[in-house]
Amino acid sequence: MNDRAPERDLSRLAVPRWGRLAETGDRYEPYRLVGADGATVAPVAMFFQELLAAG
Repeated sequence: MNDRAPERDLSRLAVPRWGRLAETGDRYEPYRLVGADGATVAPVAMFFQELLAAG
């Protein structure tokens, strides 16, 4: 019995572009995920802050 999940070919996966990852130049917020409406995606901003704090 194989416990590993079968591998998937993701080379043809199409993901819609609803926003962008922006480089800010700010030491404390080097990147920001911006949605299609131009607003920062808050849950991702919080994740990036925690990631940066963890070192």
